[in-house]
Order: sequence, then structure tokens, then C-alpha cells
Amino acid sequence: EMIKLIQKKFRMPVTALKELQQPTDPREGNFPKQEPQPSVHLQNHFAEILSQLGQIYAHSNCCEKHTHRVEKFEDLRDEFIRMARALWEGTIQADQIFTEIYLKIAGLLQEGLFTGWSDPEGIDYDTVDNIRKAAMQYNLHAFSGAKNIVQLQEMSSLLLNPDGSIRPFGEFSRDVLEIHKRYNLQYLRTEYNGAIANGQMASAWLSAQESKEDFPNWRYVTVGDERARDSHAALDGLVLSLDDPLTDVIWPPNGHGCRCNPELTDDDTSDGAEALALVDQAEVQPYFRRNVGKEKEVFPLSHPYFSQANMRNDLEAVR
Repeated sequence: EMIKLIQKKFRMPVTALKELQQPTDPREGNFPKQEPQPSVHLQNHFAEILSQLGQIYAHSNCCEKHTHRVEKFEDLRDEFIRMARALWEGTIQADQIFTEIYLKIAGLLQEGLFTGWSDPEGIDYDTVDNIRKAAMQYNLHAFSGAKNIVQLQEMSSLLLNPDGSIRPFGEFSRDVLEIHKRYNLQYLRTEYNGAIANGQMASAWLSAQESKEDFPNWRYVTVGDERARDSHAALDGLVLSLDDPLTDVIWPPNGHGCRCNPELTDDDTSDGAEALALVDQAEVQPYFRRNVGKEKEVFPLSHPYFSQANMRNDLEAVR
């Protein structure tokens, strides 16, 4: 049902796994005719996308508690090879979703979200808490679909030789495995840990709203060890009102692997000018300058996946 919802809402064709037909000459296959030499432009384009992703995913190492073993994600390799075969043979296009990988990634990210949420029980959609959780699930599925499309687009940039002919599958599949390692091992581990952290902080925000009458303020608290980032350590001890606009800028997490926490309090708030100066000093990346509890999005719409997959406008309309 979620696949149908994503397909209808974002007008994206979803390709289910099916037995692939073997053409007489697999290099001719049924892949649509393409103009020669499109690959160089596509590869240059994806160099820009990868640069954006590199900036977002910098400092992605967390602690042993939240860094999961590579083996957790290695079972996507076989599905990825099947997706590469489908793209090479023309049974799927670069603007479609390959169901196997889409569902597995969405499932993993949902597992991360529920791991972080303080109440991992089944969803009761009639409560405010779980309406928010359901919206975040929707965001995860849209994100997973966009991630799948971006992978296919980058893979398509490696399909052709300089003369426009299709490369042999063995050569093509070997090169696209680097894309798999990047998106489904390196990036996916970071995204999974991010889903956990965002689940924790969204849940913390809802808890803060419930106890707001007794504890109208919150204190920014770092772990306080040598691994705490200087920019986050600068915020340690800062007290803000839950209604302060600055709360929507620095409510954790403030980066991948961020271990900071909000501590509810009825202590007086910090001086306004001092608070503003500290927030400026922290230099939180624009991508993280948000309150995940308010936005109801695990991954913000500014993520490059959404823009690259042409989904951002539709998602903003859903907001």
C-alpha cells in the first residue's frame, strides 16, 4: 500500500521484480536508443551531487553504541546486481523505483526510527505522537524512493561507451558496485544512525510539550568527553525557552553522530544576546538547523536525493 501511495503521490513508476527476458544479443537488448557521449555530462553532474552528500555526511562516525556493523546492510548486494541487470537490459529506467531495494532500505530506516523512539510499540494513528510518527514514516518511504532513483541515475551514467554503444554487462556491473558501496553501505549506515537520532529527538520534543507547564525551558547538554565537537561544546549549558525561535535552530541532533541532548528545566533562560552569540558560534550546518520534532521529517526536503529525484516540490505541497 505504501508503494501505491508513493507512486500516486509523486507520479513515479514503480517497477516490481520480474523475470528478465534474455535478448539474442544482450548488448543490444531492449535498452532504448541513446545519443552518443551523454555519460561525461552525467558523471560531472553526479560529481556535484556527491560533493553535496559529502558535506552533509561529514562527521558521520558515532559511538560504538550507535555504529552498526557493515554486515547489517551487505545483503543488498544481490538486489543491487539485479537492479543493474534490469537497467542494462532496459526493463527499468533511471526515473523508476526498483521495488526490492526500495522496500529493504525503507524497512531499515523505519527500524532505525522506531529504535530511537521512546515508545516503539505499534502505531495508534489517533494520537498526536503517532500521527507525527506516521508522517515521519511517510517521509522515510519518500526518501527511500528518491535514494533509489538517484542510484539508478548515477548508474545510467556508466552504461555507455564514448561512442554511445552499451558497455558489456560484466564491465558495467563491476563499476556500478562502487555506487552500491557508497549508497548502500557508507551512506546507508549514516542514514540509519540518523533515523535513530531523529527518532530520539522527535520523541524528546513531544515529551517536552507534555511537561511544558512544569518545565518550560531546556538546557543544551553535550556528553562532555574529548569527542564532543567544539561547535557543540560551545552550546553546553545554554538554557532556552521551548518557545524560543533559537530552539528550532539547535534542537539536537546538530550533525551526524551528534550525541547532544535536551534537558528539560525550569531554570532561568540564558541572556538573549549571549544565547544568540553562542548559536552563531556553533555554526550548525543549514541542513541541521531545524527541529525534527516540529517538522515531522526524518530527512529534510533540502536533502539532495529529493531535489535530484524531482520530488521536492511535491513533498513541499504535502507539507
